[in-house]
Amino acid sequence: MLLLVLVGIAAVLFAGGDDDDDGDGESATRTTTESEQRAEEAQSEDNPDDIDVPEGEEPGDLGNDERFDRLADECFEGDPSSCDDLFRESDLGSEYEQYGSECGGREDEGQAGGCTALYPDPDFADLRDECAGGDNAACDDLYADTPVGSVDEEFGSTCGGRSDDELAGDCESEDP
Repeated sequence: MLLLVLVGIAAVLFAGGDDDDDGDGESATRTTTESEQRAEEAQSEDNPDDIDVPEGEEPGDLGNDERFDRLADECFEGDPSSCDDLFRESDLGSEYEQYGSECGGREDEGQAGGCTALYPDPDFADLRDECAGGDNAACDDLYADTPVGSVDEEFGSTCGGRSDDELAGDCESEDP
């Protein structure tokens, strides 16, 4: 019975075509590819502090959840982790989810929780500075303490840009 239900769902999805079309002919696949390309460009910066973080848009009234309101305010103030948390933890299709996916109004297209891949997290500014200054232990901490796929993790992994290889938390032992 379960197999029949799954086959039926697959048939509806297949027959329905591309429901990810955003109305202008671009599919979610293209948007994802563009987002991935932008993330790669951000991660190739010499230092995440060199990334231009655009001004956010005031969240306004997105709903009546205190925790999500706090995350939206932090997202607006430039904390990409809060934007990603807001996107992932709020209700599907909610204004909170939309605001988080657009990195607090910094992106026209939703990032599906990928704001940390585009923007440095101000919570890690001191650790980034120490890493950039040659402190390999700080680079290892930056790598370990930041979200996977973030510009901060990448910076820590390359020992503050001093290594051509990604050392993934081994800067102190490798001493590039």
